[in-house]
Amino acid sequence: MDINAQKTKISSSQKLGDCLQKASSLLSVAAILMTVSLFVRSETNTKMLDSKFTLKIQGMGDALESMRAACQVLREDRDISNGWKQDVKIVHRSLTTNRNDSVNQAEADTGFRKYVTSIVTESIGTYCLSPGKFCVAGPRGPRGIPGNRGKRGPRGSKGKTGEKGKPGLKGDVGNRGMKGEKVPGHPGPKGEPGQSISAPNVYVYPASHTITENQTATFSCSADGNPKPRVTWSKMSGAGQVNMNGHDNTLQIKNVAHNDSGSYVCVATSILGKAQKTVKLTVEAPPRFIHTPERLTKVPANSVASVRCRAFGFPPPTIVWSRGFVPLPQGRTTIAKNGTLIIVNFGPLDSGTYQCKASNRLGSVSVLTTLDYDEQAPQIGSTILAGNLVYESILQQFLKPDVGSHPRWVLCYRASYHGWAASIFHRRCDGKRNTVSIIKVGQYVFGGYTDISWESSGGYTSTSKAFIFSLRNNEGLAPFKSLITRQIYAIYRSSSNGPIFGGGFDIVIRDNANSNTDSYTKFGHSYSPPSGIKDRKTILAGTYKFTPDEVEVFYLG
Repeated sequence: MDINAQKTKISSSQKLGDCLQKASSLLSVAAILMTVSLFVRSETNTKMLDSKFTLKIQGMGDALESMRAACQVLREDRDISNGWKQDVKIVHRSLTTNRNDSVNQAEADTGFRKYVTSIVTESIGTYCLSPGKFCVAGPRGPRGIPGNRGKRGPRGSKGKTGEKGKPGLKGDVGNRGMKGEKVPGHPGPKGEPGQSISAPNVYVYPASHTITENQTATFSCSADGNPKPRVTWSKMSGAGQVNMNGHDNTLQIKNVAHNDSGSYVCVATSILGKAQKTVKLTVEAPPRFIHTPERLTKVPANSVASVRCRAFGFPPPTIVWSRGFVPLPQGRTTIAKNGTLIIVNFGPLDSGTYQCKASNRLGSVSVLTTLDYDEQAPQIGSTILAGNLVYESILQQFLKPDVGSHPRWVLCYRASYHGWAASIFHRRCDGKRNTVSIIKVGQYVFGGYTDISWESSGGYTSTSKAFIFSLRNNEGLAPFKSLITRQIYAIYRSSSNGPIFGGGFDIVIRDNANSNTDSYTKFGHSYSPPSGIKDRKTILAGTYKFTPDEVEVFYLG
C-alpha cells in the first residue's frame, strides 16, 4: 500500500517537472517568435504591428495562465500525497531529493522569467524608440507571486533622544513616621570669638575748604564703630539736613554760592551714642554792584554832593572813586565805609564824570556817573529831605516837566507841627493847586503830585498830570516816578482822610494817622509801577499797612 502510494507521488512529481519544462520551452519559443516578429515587421504599418503584437502578448498570457492552472492541479495532488506517512528510509531519501529538485526548478523558473523579461523589455524599447513609432501601454498584468523574504538589513544607527516627558502626577502623601525619642544632641563645636562693640568715631576731610562761586565743594566723612553707625550731614546755621553722596558719606555741593558759606557737621549715630566733627566752607565771590549811582545827578550850588555806590563780594571789595586824570577835590572829598562819595561845598569846577570801581582779588567792576553843577536850583525846604540834597535834586527833576525849572515851593501842611487830624490838612491845603505830598515811613520816602487842588468833598477827580514817586523803597530800586494810568481816579477828595492818590487806593493817609495803622498802599491800581518789583503793596512803605513818621504838603507859590 505504501509502495503504491509512493509510486503515485513519484509519478505526480515527474509530471509536474515535465509540465514546468514544457512551459519554459513554450515561453522561450514565444519570446523568440516575438523578437523575430518585431525585427521582420519593423517597417510595416504601425497600427497592424501594434495589433498583432498585442494579440501575441495576449496569447502568451493565455498560455501562461493555462500552464499556471495545470501546475496548480499538480501542486494540489502533491500536497495530498505529502500528507501520507512515510516510514521507509529509501522513500524518505527519494522525497528529499524530489524536494531539492523542486527548489532547483523554482530557481530555474525565476532565472528564466528574468531572462524573458529582459528580452521583451529590450525589444519593446528598441521598437518604441524607432522614428515614427508609437507604443500603446498594454493592460495591467495579474499580481505576481510574492518573492522570498529578503536578508535582514544591517542595524540602523541610534536615533536621537526624544523630548523629556511631562512630570507625572504627584503621589499621595505618605504616612507620618513615628515620633523619635527625645534625647539631647551632641555638643556643637566651639564658636569663633565675637566682634567687640564700640561707640561711633568720626573722621572728616578736609577740615576747611575755600573755593570760588559756581564750583563744587566736596567733604568726606568716615565713621567706624560696632554696630555700624548711620552718617548724616547738616548745616550748623539751621538749614537742616543736607544732601550727600550715599555710597561713601560724601557731602557734595554743586554750583556753590556765597550763601553756602558756613560750618557743616557730620554726625555718626548708633545705639551706643553719636560722634560728630565740623568742617568749614568759605565761598569767594568776585565784586558785583548792589547799588549804582544815577547816570546824571544835578548838585545845587555850594551844597553837599552825596553819591551812593555799593558793591558785594568776598573778600569784601574795596571801593575807589576817581575822576579820570583830574584829582578829586582836595580837603572837601570823603568816601564813606559804604562806598558813598561825599563832596562838600560843591562848586562849578567839581562838575564832571566820576568813576566808582569795586575790586577784590577775584576781579573788579566799575560804573560811571556825571555830577552837574546847578547854580539856581531852589530847595523845597522839606524837613524829610533835609540833609539829602540828592533826594531833593531828584524830586526837583520829577517835578520840572509840570512846574518848570525855578519853582517856588510854599509849605501848607506839616503833620508833626500842625497836627495829624485830617481836618487840619483840609483847612490849610484845600483850594491850593500844584501840590506835592512827601511821606516818610521809617527809612522809606515816597509821595505824590497833583495839579488840581484838594477839597473836603467831591470824591474821585480826574487829571492827566498827577504822578506817584519813590525816593527810597523797600526793594532797593533806584528812585522812580510812576505816571497816572487811570486818570478818573487821580485823587480822592474826602474830609475824613488826608491825601489819597488812586482808586483802591494806591496811597491813602487816614485821620490821625500817627496813632493807628489804617494808612496803606495798594500801588499799581491807578498808577503804573516800574518793572521788576516783587510786591506792589510793600515796595513804597516797607509794609502794606503803616504808621507814618511825617507827612508834608507843599504848593506852588
